[in-house]
Amino acid sequence: MGNIQFFTGFEGCGCSDDARSFFDFDTAGGVAYHADQGLEGGKCAGLYAAGLGGAYVWATKNLVTATKTIVVGFHIKNVYAYDPSVVDGRYIVKFNGPDVKIFNSSGGFRLVRSGSAISSAGLHAWLNTALHHVEIKFFSSATAGTIDVKVDGLLVWSDSGLNTGGQDIASITFGPASDTYKSCYYDNIFISDDWEGELASYLIKPESDDSVQWTPSAGVDNYAMVDDDAQDGDSTYVETTTAGHKDIYEFEDVPGTVTTINAVSLVLVAKKVDPSGLTQVQMLSVQDSTERNAGDVVTLTNAYPSVPLDAKYRILTTCPDGTAWTPAKLNAIKWGFEAVA
Repeated sequence: MGNIQFFTGFEGCGCSDDARSFFDFDTAGGVAYHADQGLEGGKCAGLYAAGLGGAYVWATKNLVTATKTIVVGFHIKNVYAYDPSVVDGRYIVKFNGPDVKIFNSSGGFRLVRSGSAISSAGLHAWLNTALHHVEIKFFSSATAGTIDVKVDGLLVWSDSGLNTGGQDIASITFGPASDTYKSCYYDNIFISDDWEGELASYLIKPESDDSVQWTPSAGVDNYAMVDDDAQDGDSTYVETTTAGHKDIYEFEDVPGTVTTINAVSLVLVAKKVDPSGLTQVQMLSVQDSTERNAGDVVTLTNAYPSVPLDAKYRILTTCPDGTAWTPAKLNAIKWGFEAVA
């Protein structure tokens, strides 16, 4: 298990704007939300291929720190086989910096740098249109580069001693490796520094108030205004104009089938209304009666997250107290937020 710096399964999303906000860039606003094409018929994001000579849709996620070694994993569906020498745009993953792409061809995976193939897998190592889990470990080096790919948990491709550029990897781009005018579906995307295995995501929502100071838009239960399966904008919400006001909630338990937790993604959907009013919120945790800040202060805009670079989230690879995650520990933690300024 490595150090996860990004993970989403799109579980709290309800529209394409929600899905787009988790990426740092996409072409033509083309990331599309799908409610039933992901793992076990769940939520996911789709990248659209507009056909030869048309516009493809890519989505990019920046790394927290540029590096030469990276592991990326995801569930993927509706992938078609393409020869990179014919269709350059429909790759599965691109490592930006060294400019290295992985293609799914009928002859096996192809590793291409700046337009030239540098490694190929055997015929058995490729994807059909069914849902699969893919995990890729990549090292950028001008002389000792490596590529390792697992499909559905099995190592199907490993090569070393490659010229994979040597530049630091600054970001990862996911491509529309789908047929003309169809979407390629991605789910449970993670970026880490080591193998993680097949990850799945579960949405855990507030289920009761612990201590609340914000004002609910209706009724008397604050948690009921923010316990959506997908955020509903201005239909239900809590609000405040007072710095220092906090809301702390009890949350649902994780499903009983979950035995291992690799990371927790804490997501906040919020906006400011008065341009001269409060603009910052601090996410909070309460573990064993100790309140802690859950990441940096979040600066709000006058709209809910809807465009790339806009999602307000924190990836927590350990419990707030620094110990390893367990389902029991996660179930016992309370979460909330405070109006800062």
